[in-house]
Amino acid sequence: MNKLFVFVLLLPVICLAQENSSEFLDTEVTEDSIILKLESLLGKEEGDFISNIAIVNELVDRYIEQKKGVCAGSLSSIDLSGDGILMPKKSERRGKQKLTRKERRLCQYLLVKFRIRYTKVAFKLRKSYLISQQEKQLNNLDMLKNRSIQELEKLSFKLK
Repeated sequence: MNKLFVFVLLLPVICLAQENSSEFLDTEVTEDSIILKLESLLGKEEGDFISNIAIVNELVDRYIEQKKGVCAGSLSSIDLSGDGILMPKKSERRGKQKLTRKERRLCQYLLVKFRIRYTKVAFKLRKSYLISQQEKQLNNLDMLKNRSIQELEKLSFKLK
C-alpha cells in the first residue's frame, strides 16, 4: 500500500522531469554547465528540485561515462597540445591512436577532480534543501502544538 501511495505521489514529478529534461539535456555537457545547472536549483520549489536534481544526476552520469571513454582512448573530446594544456574539442571517434599513460592519468585525475567538485556542490545543495524541509516540518509541529494547547485550554475553562 505504501509503495502504491509513493508511486502515485511521485508520478507527477516523473512526468514533470520528462518535460523539463529537454531543457537540461539539449545543451552541450561541460563540467561548468553541470555545476551551473546544479547551483541554479538552489531556489527551486520542492517538486521542481527533486525532478531537476534527478535530471542533473542523469546528466552527470552521461558525462562521466563519456569522460571514461575519453580516458580509455575510445573517444576524443580533448586536444592534447605539446604544452600539456587541455583544449575542448567536439566529440569524435579516434582512430587507432591511443592516449599515453601520462595522458590517461591526467584525464582520470581531471575526472576525479570534477567528481569532487560536483559532490561538494551537490551535498551543499541537498543540505540546504533538507534544512528548508526541516524548518517547514518544525513550523508545522509548532502550529500543531499551539492548536492542541488551545483546545486543551478551552476544555479546561469548560471544566472550571
